[in-house]
Amino acid sequence: MTYALIDVVFLAVVFLMVVFLATAAGLFRVQKPPVAGFRSAHRPARTPFWRPVLAGAAVLLVLTAVFDSAMIAVGLFGYRPEALSGLFVGLAPVEDFAYPLAAAVMLPALWRAIGPTGSPGPAPSDPKGDT
Repeated sequence: MTYALIDVVFLAVVFLMVVFLATAAGLFRVQKPPVAGFRSAHRPARTPFWRPVLAGAAVLLVLTAVFDSAMIAVGLFGYRPEALSGLFVGLAPVEDFAYPLAAAVMLPALWRAIGPTGSPGPAPSDPKGDT
């Protein structure tokens, strides 16, 4: 069995979970456009969901390349050459990037589906915190 085959199975499961979570969070729901020139008071403009996910994924993949290469260079771990595809980023095989990619996509989707569970401070109607 190759590392790439393990990655394909793992990423397929993550893809199915992200689709499920995005559907549960209503990310695929079509919204009616607002009336021309007016923005609804209860629907403020938001940053598109996938823009910060892509930025976070890019940072995570760069950090993975740097630190995996460093750990492989000092001999902390290695790979069976016959199980690798032969493509590398630095010293890290491309198969090593499946798990950070999965985390960068899965965790924000899970966060979006679950949503905030509580407020850390007093309610907006009670600025002093009195009940």
